[in-house]
Amino acid sequence: MSSVSILQPAASRVPVQRRRRSARLTHRDGRQLRLGTPGPAQRRALLEARWRETVERITALSIAYHDAAQLAPSGLPASHGRHSRRARRLARQAAAERHALAEIEAALERITARRYGWCEQCSRLIGMARLAAQPQARYCAACDRERRLAV
Repeated sequence: MSSVSILQPAASRVPVQRRRRSARLTHRDGRQLRLGTPGPAQRRALLEARWRETVERITALSIAYHDAAQLAPSGLPASHGRHSRRARRLARQAAAERHALAEIEAALERITARRYGWCEQCSRLIGMARLAAQPQARYCAACDRERRLAV
């Protein structure tokens, strides 16, 4: 007879469960979301958080722009003066943030349309590392490089 009791399971019979390596999405403020395979809800949550942060930055830049524009001397041409230069710089930053906001909104629309994660140019899957770094990415790395070289 065997020395193993019927009531005690044999150690060799217990299946070994391997842990899957999980991807990490990094939020702009440094927080990391630990994800197995990020689903649409997790991607949407991250993009919505980035959308809110971008709207807050646009609002702050717009207020700062209007303050700088009011401080610019009215007697000088618009291209002169410290406050005029600051106002132009703030306007450029706000325009860049509005562009980033449009990209985030487009990514949210792609999630809704179930096209998120697919390259808009070649229709291949965009790599997880790229989506983790840039959740609003439209193109795979190869197509993005090709587009940048064409410009």
